[in-house]
Amino acid sequence: MSEAVIESQGAAAAPAAQAQAPAQEPAPAQEPAPAQAPAAAPAPAPAQQQAPQPYTLAAGEGDSAIDAGTLDAYTAAANELGLDKEKAQALMDRMAPQIAKQQQAQVHAANTHWIEQSKADKEFGGEHLNANLSTARKALETFGTPELTALLERSGLGNHPEVLRFMYRAGKTISQDSVLAGTASVGTGQPMSAKSFYPNSNMT
Repeated sequence: MSEAVIESQGAAAAPAAQAQAPAQEPAPAQEPAPAQAPAAAPAPAPAQQQAPQPYTLAAGEGDSAIDAGTLDAYTAAANELGLDKEKAQALMDRMAPQIAKQQQAQVHAANTHWIEQSKADKEFGGEHLNANLSTARKALETFGTPELTALLERSGLGNHPEVLRFMYRAGKTISQDSVLAGTASVGTGQPMSAKSFYPNSNMT
C-alpha cells in the first residue's frame, strides 16, 4: 500500500472520530438553599390570677350609710369583676355619700307626696285635719309602742295617707267606746296640730 493511501485513510479517520457523540454541556450550578430562620421560642404562658375570695363590705355610718340591698348588689358586682376587698371598699367609701344623698332625696320626695295626699284626703284631711290627727294619735298611743312611733317618724311612713287612715279609724273606735263607757271623748279640748303628731314631720 502506498503512502498516499495511508494518508488518505488517516485523514478520513480523523473526522469520523470527531463525529462521535456531541460534547455534553456542563450542568448549571445549583443555587444554595436559603437559610431557615431560627424557630421562635414559645411565648411564656400568662400567669393565672387567682380570683379574690368572696368578701363583705362595710355599709358606712351615719348619713353616708347605704341600704343593704344596694350594698349587696355592689359587693356581688365587685366580686365578679375580680376587685380585691381593699379596692372595692375604697370605691364604696367614695360613692357611699352620693348614694345616700340620692336615697334621702327619694325618701323626702315620697314624704312630700304623702303629706300632700293626707292633707287633701276626703276622710280625715281638709279643714278638720288637726282634730282628726288627734284622733289618730290616740290610737297610736293606745296600741303602739315608742319603737313603732320612732319607726313611723324616722321612715316617714307616718305621713302615708293609708297609715293615717288606719290610725284615724282606730282612734274613732276608741272614742266611741269611751263615750259609751261614760268617759270623756277623744278630741275635746285643744286639737292636735299636724306638726305635733310627729315633731320632725313636714306636715303643717
